[in-house]
Amino acid sequence: MAIKITQIKPDFFDALAALQYDCFPHIPASEYFDQRHFESHFKLFPEGSFVALDDNQVVGFASGLFCDLDLNHPGHKLMESTGQGFYTTHNPDGKFYYAVDLGVHPQYRKSGIGSQFYNLRKALVEKYNKQGIVAGAVPVGYSKFQKVLSPGEYLKKVASHEIYDATLSFQLKNGFKILSLLSNYVENEFNNSAALIYWANPKFTV
Repeated sequence: MAIKITQIKPDFFDALAALQYDCFPHIPASEYFDQRHFESHFKLFPEGSFVALDDNQVVGFASGLFCDLDLNHPGHKLMESTGQGFYTTHNPDGKFYYAVDLGVHPQYRKSGIGSQFYNLRKALVEKYNKQGIVAGAVPVGYSKFQKVLSPGEYLKKVASHEIYDATLSFQLKNGFKILSLLSNYVENEFNNSAALIYWANPKFTV
C-alpha cells in the first residue's frame, strides 16, 4: 500500500463529501461537510487541508485553520469557531492551527495515515511559526463508562493512562495534552462535549 498525502484540490470535493459517511457513520447529518464546504476550505486555506490517496482513491482527510484562542477561557463551540464548517473564521495571523477534522476510511486505519496527518500539521505550524495546534477532540470510548464516570472524570483517567481511548490516547501519543473539557461543543455521545487538546510548537519563537 503506497499512500500519498497531498493538499486539497477541486477534483477531491465529491470523494471527500462521500468519505465522511464511511468515517463518521453516527454523527448527525447536519454536521457532515459537503462539496461547498470543501470548496471554501480550498479557496480560503488550501495549505491547511490534507488528503490521503491510495492510487487515485481518496481514503483520508485532515483539515483546519489558523485562529486566535484563549486557552485558559476557551468556551467555544465547533460550528461557531469554524464559520459553520466553511472556515470563514480562518485568520492568517492567528496564533494557533485549529485542527477541525480528521478521518480515515475504516479499511485504511492503523496504517499510519493519521500520524502522517499530524506530522504535516506540525510541520505547517513550524513553517508559519505558530504557537501550536489546538483541537476539540471527541472521545470514542466513553459509552462504556458513562454510567460511572462524568466526562471530566473520563478525561482525567485517559490523561493518566488508566483508560485507553482510541481517539484521545492516539493524540496523547502524538504529543498533545488534555487541557480542559469543552461543554456544549458539538452534538455527540460525549454529553455534547469534547476535550480541548493542545500541542505546543517546540520551535516557536517570539
